Amino acid sequence: MCSLFFFLAFINTVLDSLANSLVITAPGGGTAVIPFLTVYAVLPSSFLFLVLYSVATQHFSRGKLFNIVVGGFLCFFVAFALLFPNHHIIHLHGLADSMAAALPDGLAGKPCP
Repeated sequence: MCSLFFFLAFINTVLDSLANSLVITAPGGGTAVIPFLTVYAVLPSSFLFLVLYSVATQHFSRGKLFNIVVGGFLCFFVAFALLFPNHHIIHLHGLADSMAAALPDGLAGKPCP
């Protein structure tokens, strides 16, 4: 159990650093984008996961639920590894432009003047 915790914590730390470095070095990115992603992507995703997990605890055993969650994360990271080299194809430029036009400057992921 200790080794499982160690590996999960290690992978979480590496992926968090990798995600920040990808966001900071991306074209049009920077350090001002990190709070925007935290508020509008990570926070809603966390609440959605919390709700889905609480519903799933009522329907699955502990072992099966663990396998489902780990399998879901594994599928996400495999999909990321396969899709990231082709990110220009799946990027939502139109959605990003419309959100940037609708949101105030402080919420659009760019620094205020």
